[in-house]
Order: sequence, then C-alpha cells, then structure tokens
Amino acid sequence: MNFLKWSIAIAITVTVGFLVEWIKINVNFSIEQGGAYPGFFELAPEQRAAVLEQIKSGNPYDYYHSHHSISALNHLSLNQLKSLKWIQTVVFVAIFFIINAWMVRRVVIDARATKWLLITYISAFIFALLIYLVGLPSNAPHLFYNVSRKMIGALQSPIPAMMNWAAWKLYNHQNGNTKP
Repeated sequence: MNFLKWSIAIAITVTVGFLVEWIKINVNFSIEQGGAYPGFFELAPEQRAAVLEQIKSGNPYDYYHSHHSISALNHLSLNQLKSLKWIQTVVFVAIFFIINAWMVRRVVIDARATKWLLITYISAFIFALLIYLVGLPSNAPHLFYNVSRKMIGALQSPIPAMMNWAAWKLYNHQNGNTKP
C-alpha cells in the first residue's frame, strides 16, 4: 500500500509539474512574443492566435515554440498577462508546498518537519524576492530576475521536500536520534 501511495504521489507531482510548466510557457510566450510584435495587444483574440502560431511555426522542434496554446490568454492585455504571471507564481508555489508537505509528513515522523518546510519556503521566497528587487535598479536586471526565477522554480518541485528530508536525517544523526 505504501508503494501505491508513493506511486500516486510521484505521478501527481509529475503531472502537476508538466501542467505548471505548460501554463508558464504559454503566459511567457504571449508576453515575450506578443510584446515583440508591433500592435499585438490591440489585435482581436483570433488575430493574436494567428500571429503566435506564425511565430511558433518558425521553430517547430523547440517546446517553447511548439507547445499547445491556451486560447484564453489571447483575450488578456499585456498588464493582465503580467499580473497573471505573478499570481500563478504564488499559486503554484502554494500547490507545491502542499505536495511537499504531504511527502515530508510521510518520511519524517515529527510534527516539526512541516514547520521546517514552511520556513524553507518562506525564506527562499523572500530571498528570491529580495534578489529580484535589488536587481531592478541595476544595469542588468535580467540577471537578478533569472536567479530569482530559478529559486522560485525550485520551490515548484520536490526539491524542498528532498532538502528538508536530508536536513532532518543529518539533524537526527548529529543528535543521536533514530527517527527518520
């Protein structure tokens, strides 16, 4: 039964990961490619879809250019897409926190483990935000954004659960405890 639970958890994590990536790619593609096309956000949604499909056809083997589009995004303004990008980041981090908390509760038999995971998430999120904000007035804000984005990306994966499990094992080993 434990094998079945972990198989389902891994399948859910992978599925959610692919779904999250697909949504993020669609939003980013609309922002970047639409923003580079003159007058894109003044076009009707059907025209926007046609423009994006034309752009995608130039590189059919690159997933960034060959993904299946979310047509609802063609109804949003540039500002709405940028707001959606921030909202989805917070929502997806929360979803992965829930998944990771479930995993940690299964492998670490101590109520403090979930608290450690929450502290990990809050600390990493604040640190990523600070890196982003520090980079805004710099000559190369994209470099700071990329570091921040990678940190937030890690929070949207099983990495925090694995790190916390390893930290918990080390903590218990150093303190002579036999708990997992």
